[in-house]
Amino acid sequence: MIAAAVAASTLGAPPLRAQTPNGTCIRTLGDSLTSGYQRFLSRFIPDRKIVPGGLGAQTSTQIAARAGAIPTRVFVPGDSLPRSGTVQLASIQPRLISSSNKADEIEGSLAGRPGRLTRDASDRYDFVLNPADRETPAPPGSLFAPQTSDVDKCVLVLWAGRNDIPASATILANIDAILEPYVLRRAPFLVISVLNSDSEPAGSARFAAVMRINQTLAQKYPSGFLDVRRYLMDSALADAKLPADDEARTWLAKDLIPASLRKDGIHLKDEVDALVAKFIASAIKNRQW
Repeated sequence: MIAAAVAASTLGAPPLRAQTPNGTCIRTLGDSLTSGYQRFLSRFIPDRKIVPGGLGAQTSTQIAARAGAIPTRVFVPGDSLPRSGTVQLASIQPRLISSSNKADEIEGSLAGRPGRLTRDASDRYDFVLNPADRETPAPPGSLFAPQTSDVDKCVLVLWAGRNDIPASATILANIDAILEPYVLRRAPFLVISVLNSDSEPAGSARFAAVMRINQTLAQKYPSGFLDVRRYLMDSALADAKLPADDEARTWLAKDLIPASLRKDGIHLKDEVDALVAKFIASAIKNRQW
């Protein structure tokens, strides 16, 4: 069932360039839904390096900033960076590594100075500087640029937008910004459909927003769009060897993912995350990336 669903999602779509010999990695980028499936992806593509990029509770704006697709502006006390050491930031927007995780860090440069951006459990941001010969001016709104050169040749698997609903225009603009360089260089990517939660049935305004986003993505990125939501609705019960019983049919009648596949209103059970990973791996293999 997985192979049939993947094939259906690519009908009529011109293929992107096949992956180059250097592109031996897969970059997963997104929120907690990405954190769920990325744990299992190497099980189905064991010869590929997985670069995990799922951070819980992140909006599409935070994900786009983390990808370097939109600017991240920083305010530094004293408007200057010392020659070395750690600087506590006065402000940063977007808060690109804030998430449900307690702490995180990301390599990059601030006002042209390389170093490491860190975030602790209190949501404090620091920048740990690589040593330099002199102080560096850092006027208000200085740019933090994440280091992405190590993942530029990876196949990108993007799953963003769930935490922004119903802001359709913002979600689509952020996804477009992330995917633009891939489209321009005809590099391989998958963009995954947004899921609706158990409180967003057919007929609700939020369901309509989810459908608008997915329809737009399918039309704009026909060779890269992967409809995981449709897979979960149509095939996941059988693949998970779960019954399509009266309860499941009640959920499906409302255009909602059955509760037997979920551990809460939106997040999937571990065994279903593994099925999603297999579905994504099949899509990558079928496209010969």
